[in-house]
Formats: sequence, structure tokens, C-alpha cells
Amino acid sequence: MTNEQKEAYFKYPGEREPCLSRHVACVQAGQSLAAAGYIGYTGQLDAADMRSSSRDNRVQAAAEAASAVGAEYLLFATLQGPGSNQPGWGVGQSGAGPAESTGPEEPAGPTYHTGPPANLLSVTLVEDADQPLLCWSELGSSDEGSLLCVARPAPDGSIGTRQRVFSSPHAICRLKACALDNRLYVFCWEQITRQRCQVYTLLWHEEEGLLFEAPMSDSLLDSFRPDLAVDQAGRLWMAWDQYRGGHYEIVLAAYRPEQLQSAAASGTEPQADIGKTFGAKGEDWNAAKLVCVENDPVCIWRGAVEVRDDRGIVDHYSFVKGVWLQDGHPIGLHDAAHPSDAGIVLDLREGLLPRKASKGYVGLRRNPQLVLVDGAPLLACEVRPEATQTSVAGQLVCRRVRRDGRVEDALVVDRGGYCYALPPRCSTAGGRLPLACYRFEKQDREILDLSRASLADADPYGLDASDWDSWKRETPEDDTQGSDWPRYTLSAVDSGKGQYTLYWADTHCHTVMSPDAEGDPDELIHYARRYAGIDVVGLVDNDFYPHKVLTRGEWVLKKAIARRFSRNGEFLCPPAWEFTYHDRSLSPSDFNHRAVLHFLLPEGRQVARRTDPDSRTLDRFLETISSETSLVYSHHCSYEIRDQRIERSTEIVSSWRVCMEETSFTMDQLLAGMRLGFIGSSDTHRYVPGRGGALTGIYAEELTPEAILDAYNKRRIIATQGSKIALDLRVAGAFIGDDVSVTVGQSFPIELSVHAPAPIASVEILRDGQPIHRHEPAPRSGEQPARSAERKPHTLQVSCDDQLNHSGTHFYHAKVRLVGDEALNDVDGRGAGLSYVNDSRYPHNLAAARGVYAWTSPVWVTSE
Repeated sequence: MTNEQKEAYFKYPGEREPCLSRHVACVQAGQSLAAAGYIGYTGQLDAADMRSSSRDNRVQAAAEAASAVGAEYLLFATLQGPGSNQPGWGVGQSGAGPAESTGPEEPAGPTYHTGPPANLLSVTLVEDADQPLLCWSELGSSDEGSLLCVARPAPDGSIGTRQRVFSSPHAICRLKACALDNRLYVFCWEQITRQRCQVYTLLWHEEEGLLFEAPMSDSLLDSFRPDLAVDQAGRLWMAWDQYRGGHYEIVLAAYRPEQLQSAAASGTEPQADIGKTFGAKGEDWNAAKLVCVENDPVCIWRGAVEVRDDRGIVDHYSFVKGVWLQDGHPIGLHDAAHPSDAGIVLDLREGLLPRKASKGYVGLRRNPQLVLVDGAPLLACEVRPEATQTSVAGQLVCRRVRRDGRVEDALVVDRGGYCYALPPRCSTAGGRLPLACYRFEKQDREILDLSRASLADADPYGLDASDWDSWKRETPEDDTQGSDWPRYTLSAVDSGKGQYTLYWADTHCHTVMSPDAEGDPDELIHYARRYAGIDVVGLVDNDFYPHKVLTRGEWVLKKAIARRFSRNGEFLCPPAWEFTYHDRSLSPSDFNHRAVLHFLLPEGRQVARRTDPDSRTLDRFLETISSETSLVYSHHCSYEIRDQRIERSTEIVSSWRVCMEETSFTMDQLLAGMRLGFIGSSDTHRYVPGRGGALTGIYAEELTPEAILDAYNKRRIIATQGSKIALDLRVAGAFIGDDVSVTVGQSFPIELSVHAPAPIASVEILRDGQPIHRHEPAPRSGEQPARSAERKPHTLQVSCDDQLNHSGTHFYHAKVRLVGDEALNDVDGRGAGLSYVNDSRYPHNLAAARGVYAWTSPVWVTSE
């Protein structure tokens, strides 16, 4: 499928299009391969639909499967090994006996089975006695709770009877599991409570039931992304990351199962046999992966450092590092050939840190894997070659790890898939590596593909480090507008209301829940606070993208994240999503998306996706929204406002386009009588919230959901190109967003106060989009913006008078430009096009972190 076909599918999906989980689980059991995930559809599906969708479908119970709107279905796929005498689950046959050997030939293809509908959170597989155990978590009956369930393959190969293992009052996400011995299993997951993000562990016996359950991570630190493995001695190894002192670090610990059971019996905390923490100053290490070679664990993690180029764009240099613990002594994995850091064993820059443009990709570029292949560790990662500009076809890159920690040369093992997964333990019989992935060009359940890649046909993989010479490691002096940038306060316009404080927000940021974006939600939140120094962030993920919807489970996770990280007076992260709607009747662009943020979330409020039967049109979607609880605004350079009671503002600048300067679309709406406030939000897909080239300044009495939503509803907001430029505009005594009446023919004052982080090039006061006053305190030449090492703003006061000689209503706003590069996306610098430009100085989704423009929302003046 071409990018053009993918975009058409993205804009106008059918009513029965398949949507799959972004993460795939894969195991090799015996000689057969199994993979699991979940699948949903872009409309209502009943039992008859499911039975007719594919010849091998097995729905467990018609009553369960009848009419599941927006639900997902467990998807279980198997691929028989060559010449395998594997049990029935491996080939999907109807009998319980072994399959007849077919000789050395490869089987015709995978067999697929679908389970009952559920609102799924996480799916994984365990290899157990040459048979996979399917494990998953799903939403329970409450708005926050979830269930942990397991099932074995039935004799005919379908998903067997579900067995409930555990019920949690919280969402069970990032589930991992492994078999210990004699029908004994250990599960671990990330659990988000109102007080803390925890790593939780459970020991369960198939006959005896629950033996141990408790949080394993430090109760004083937020902890994320666990993994586990079992060594030959039966000892359980666990790894996760925790956030401490402004950075992520890795925790590695070992436990004996009897320790856990003893702790459960005595009511004490289990003590680890071995406990180690790994971190590095100035680097974030998270997402650990584990395997055990005999009794020694190998642990890898992804790392990141902040980088900046000469245009002022910020991003991350992502990589993989690791350690092999041999007899208790850590041996660092290393690559002597790496040009800058021998500890980097997988370099993730290709297709992630832009050489030219940052393009979306539906796979997982920051998901390194560590598996045992023929008893030895193998590193793997997914790469999207930048030169291809594809968003739907990646490469699987692998390299072996030697006993001394050295890594062998990297090889491209497979091409054309995405969301790759390898079995935790596997063999390369016949020189083929088993793998699972999605193939975008396939249909329905067959999008999930199982195959064996020939290692003999693998090509060398390498990077030319000079391709990224323009990116340099960022220093604190490179950006002075972080959390210690001085606050701006002013006296409230309305008497008796005290002061307004100017809070900063980036309310349009994408996470890994959007299938072309990067960054876990907690990473964006910590980045927004630590690097950007903003007060409000919106994790606005697309409700639909080809083969991916925002699921009910993900919506529950968004609400849990909001409860955990939002604190009045400190930081707000309301549950949010993007209504990804397109309208063929609009011209010149059919984009009509909406960012949706629920500042005051009603209990049980569900996401209203454009793929759901009750919200397939914009009008029906808006019927589900109330301005008393939620913020909804349009974005992109064209849109159609349908309901001014709800849609009170629009995004005029983002990392994609500086719409207010590059097009006249929003100004035309205002001239036609629309009343719109101005929002700046980055729409970043690169997890740089607050430094993606756009911000909103919010004048509010306090940092609470009620006060922030009130400010948005009253359009008491300013938009900037990423810089923290404070603008205070008064027109005839009225403040930003207000209405005021004046007498025809009588002059009235206009006053503007500017507090900026760099020298001010020009200030304009505009009436109905036309300048009526201009002031240039600094030249408009190609000077570079000055940095304020003392974090002291540049200030300016501007005033003028105006009068209206005819009755009517007019709107006034201010525009400020700092010294420096305008950082426009358009090649010509001032074009009228609405599309995204890929060959400009700031292509596609790339924008300077701290741009030069700022605009106040209008003040409406009626002359009578």
C-alpha cells in the first residue's frame, strides 16, 4: 500500500475496517510460532459479523459476542513449524491429536482465531511446556478496575476457556508474564494509582490459585515498564525504570519464588537476593528488557539525550545500552566501532532523529527487543529508513551479543513490516529467525503476519554518523525559558478578583497511543515539566488512524494518568484526544479535526470517536460535548466551525504551520463574524511538549481545572510560536477576549505591555486584521535572537488611541515579533498554500522550539 492509499484510508475509513493493538506478543512453542494481540473494527460488530469475517473464526459464546460497540477481540495466530508434529493448537485442526508431518516445507500460512469481545488493556504470551498460555488484562465493571485473565489453546486451535486470575481496582497495563515451574506463573505490570505509578507482581498457581501479590517498586518513586525472566536455578529476575531526581534510571532485582510466598504468608515485604540500579548523568534510561543466559541476566534499556540543531529545533538522540551480569559482576555491552559512545549497542537515530524531515511511522521505533536465539542474546530494533519516506513499512535490524559483551555487526533481517515482535526464546532451525509483525497491505486479521526470516539473506546494516552532525547535545544555556522563567502576573480586570497569573500550556501533543508518534505518556509529562516548564499539557491522541483506534482501555489509562499527575496549583494533564474528522465538502483542505480536553470529566465519560456509530459526523460529536466541562478547538490551516457555544477558539500556530502568518483563513473567519480566541499548541509527534514550536498563555486566577477552563471559555488567552512572551492588551479598558462598548466618534485608549525573552523587533496593534499602530524597537534584519542568561525579560509599553466613526462591531488584537528567524513552513515564506511542506527550512513537523511570534486573542469593540 502506498502512502497516498494509506492517507485516503486514514481520512475516510469504512464501517468495518480492522484496527489492531500496537504491541504484538510472540512465542515459539516447540517448532510452532504463536502471536497474540487484539483486533477491533470501526463500527458495531455482532456475532454474525465475526463469524462471517473469516473462515477460521471461533467466537466462544454467541451471547458474549452479540453487539459489542467499540470492543476489541483477542487475536491469536499460529504458524506450524516445518515438518512439525505439533499439537492441534499449532495448525488449527479440529482434532485433539498431533498433526500429520508435512515434511520440511514451510506451511501455507498462519491460522487465525478470535476470542470474545472485551475492552482490552494488554496482551502477552507465555511459553509453557511447548504450549502457549495466552494472558491479558481487560476492563472490569468499574471505571478504573481491570481483570487479569488467561486461556490455553483449545484442542481445535481456538482460544480456550477464559480463567480469571486477579481483579484489580486499577488498570493493569504493560502486562508481562513467564512460567516458573509446575504450573506456577509470575505476572508483572505497571499500575497507575492516584498517588503513584507502581510495578506490581503476582505469583499464581493454576490449581492452588493466588500465592503472592504486591507492589515491588519503591513506594516513594513513580516506576514504569517492567520486564521479567527466569534463570536456570528458578530465580525470578525483574527490571523496570523509575523516575528520580529529574531522570529515569533502571532497577534490576532478583527474587526466589519461595521468598515471595514467605513474604505473603508473613505480611512482610519481599527482600531481593540481588538489587542494582543503573543510571547516567544527563541521560534518561527506561524500558528495560531482560533475558537470562543460564543463571546470568542480560538487561538492556533505551536511552535518550536532548539535542538541538542550529535552527533551534530540539529533539532526542535515542539509543540502546545494556549490561550482562556475570557471577554478580556487571559487564557493559559495547560496540567499539560506535563513533561517539562505545556503550551504545543499538543506534536508533535512523528515521527517528531527522536528517531532513520528521515523518510519521506506524511502527515502534523506540521498542528495542532482547531475546535468546539458540541460547545466545540477540538485540533487535525496528527502523524506518528515512530515505524511503514510507510511513507503513519498516525494517527489523538485529545483532548478536558475545559473552564478553561485544556486539556483532548489525543485519537487516526483514523488510516491509511494522510493530515487529520476536519470541523471548527461539531457535533458528534451518537458518530462519521466527518473527511476528503487521503487514499494512494485508486485510483483516491477516494484517498480523507470522513468518521465518532467512538469516542467510540478511543484509549488513550501518549508519553514517555524519548525517546527524547538525545535532548537538543541548546544554542548560541553550534554552532559558524552562521552569525557572519568571512568572507574569497582573491585576484582574474585574474588580474583586485579585490577580491573573499567566500559565503556559501545550494542549495538543501526541504519545505512542497515536500510531505515528513516539513517547510514552509519562515521558511527555516529565518532559513538559522538566524541560519546557509548562503548567498544562494535553495528550491529544488520534481517535483513528489506519489499523488503529484509541481504545476504551487506552481512554481509561488516559484518565488514570490525569488523576495521577494532575495537582491543583502545580500541573494539569486533563484526559484528551483528537477527533480526527475529515469532510470532503471543505476546500481547499478537507481537514476538520478537533482537540478535545476534558478539564472537568464526568464520571464514566467515554471517548466519542469518529469511528463510533453515534459520533461519525462532526455535528453528532459536538452533541456529546459541553463547554462547562471540556475544551474543544479546531486546528490546521482550514476548518469549519459548527457551534460557537462550544468551539470558542482555534489553533493558529503549531509545529506544522504558522497558520496566522502563512494563510488568511482564520482572519477571514473573524471578518465573517466568528468569535475565536487564539491557541498555540505544538501538535508534536516527537514527544517534545512545550518545545515543539507553539504555546498558549492562559490568564487565570489559579491553576485549577475550573479556572483554566473558564479562561479558555472567555478567550483570555494568547498564542505564541513557542516563546514565553507575555502580552497584556487593553482596549478601551477591556482585557483580552472581552467585549466592550464605545461611543461613535469618541476616541478610546489602547495599551499593550510586552515581556519577552529576547529583543523585540516589532509590535503591531490591529483592527479587523489591519495594522493601526506599529512600533519597531529593534531592526528587522537577520539578527539572531539574544539569550537572557539571567532569565530577565525584555519589556516594552506601547499605547495609541483609536476611534470608530460608524456603528458596528470590530475586533482588535496585538501581534509581536522578536528578533530572529520567522521559522515558517512555507518555502516562499509567505505563501497561501494549506498543505504541509517537506522541502522548506522547517519541514513537516519540525519547528524551532522558541519562535519569534506572539498574538493576543481579540478584544471585540462595539460602537454605538
